[in-house]
Amino acid sequence: MFVCLLVVVVPTSLVVLGTAALVIMSAFVLAGLFGPMPRYQIKNSNELPPNDTPEFLSLLDALADSKVNFIEEWQQRPLSERGPDSLGSIFERQQ
Repeated sequence: MFVCLLVVVVPTSLVVLGTAALVIMSAFVLAGLFGPMPRYQIKNSNELPPNDTPEFLSLLDALADSKVNFIEEWQQRPLSERGPDSLGSIFERQQ
């Protein structure tokens, strides 16, 4: 059986540059994975609407860049049934 070997010549400067780039990128990835977590805080959290109001769903729409489904049906429910636990039944119906 005949084996053909292909010889590739790479200049030493490119090997050094590639190795340095690999080490730097590996350090960035490891720092991102194992580095300190940013401390997020919600400013003026006392001014946010309660989570059982349509204003909260509008705020959630804006923050998540999406549209809440079944909002009309949710608004027609009595206030006692508008808690966060009742939202699960709305989402189950979509699946």
